[in-house]
Amino acid sequence: MRYQVYWTPETQLIELQGAVIDFKAYNEVEFQHQFLPSGQPIVGWYSQANYLNTKTMSDLPYLYPGKTYYFDRQVTNSERMHAYLAVTFYDKDGLALDTKQQNADCIEVTVPEGTDYYEVKLLSAGTGSFIFRGFNIRPKVEEGYLLSGDQQLNDNLYSYLDIPKSLKNKTLRVIFSEPEFHSLKYVNDLISPSNQAVLYFTTDLLHADSYVQTDLSEEINKAKKSVHANKIEFVGYGLISSYTALTYQGKFRGSHAVISDPSADQKVSYLERMSPALRNQFKNISVRISESLTGSFEFLTSAFANDLRVPVMVPHPNEDRLASLRYDTETTNYTRADTVHQRPSHQEKKKSSKLHSGRLRNFFMNED
Repeated sequence: MRYQVYWTPETQLIELQGAVIDFKAYNEVEFQHQFLPSGQPIVGWYSQANYLNTKTMSDLPYLYPGKTYYFDRQVTNSERMHAYLAVTFYDKDGLALDTKQQNADCIEVTVPEGTDYYEVKLLSAGTGSFIFRGFNIRPKVEEGYLLSGDQQLNDNLYSYLDIPKSLKNKTLRVIFSEPEFHSLKYVNDLISPSNQAVLYFTTDLLHADSYVQTDLSEEINKAKKSVHANKIEFVGYGLISSYTALTYQGKFRGSHAVISDPSADQKVSYLERMSPALRNQFKNISVRISESLTGSFEFLTSAFANDLRVPVMVPHPNEDRLASLRYDTETTNYTRADTVHQRPSHQEKKKSSKLHSGRLRNFFMNED
């Protein structure tokens, strides 16, 4: 799982005098300053916020002490000016435990024991301009990016082939994650372990067109061959993932699609945060899904009512639909190590009950 952080108009500015800031898009902010001293913090993000005083929520997810994470910056530097990240951890008394800063695209950070909260600041060296596109936080894994054994297909597209020890089902299940704004993840923890191989693909909301701009047919064929499958089932559980599933179903003869009912979703969540080109591409996607229902398909069912008179905020409103997936072979009774929920301690529960702590505490809850 990867958490994506952006510089928005609501992000706390530290140095504004003399600066020119152009918010071109959520992942494209141009910063110009001709007289800024090197090492001066420009903007900051915080894992803990006092909502009563600042009227803001925390910008960063909770990180577990003792765990190691990667901080990946996405910045286009100019010849005369570059930007870099500084990560500082604090104890409950506000004393700094450790600071890690480095002019590198990727920083490896181990969270000190006793950490209560942390902050990330964007610093600069030189004068001129740079373009800030964001940074992401992801747990360190061995021989992989989001999970051990997965593949990075491009900067914003990843795949993971899960092959059970006892492979009996001859249908390869291909699941596309529904793109989200702040997170990029596989949904393997929501799929029951079985005797069926599953190929996962994931991308984020601002690069949702990666699914179709990058032809995944070769990756799918390679996985099909490696697990000796004779049929493919494509799965999507939201508007974008369902449209993607139908797109690839049309490329593989005899394949089946399991998708969400396009009438169940009004529009793509956070559509307004996409670039104009992407907004135009996905604004009528439910109609395009309905027009593409020509092959073998079935709809997933939802545990939530579609006709809600009062808006309900659900963290990942479409993921419950995956519980209605059918399994042709008996599901196993074991639980993968990477799906075991880490329960917070009594002290952690007590801390998280503070109304103004504003923490994104559970984002990495299932990460080892």
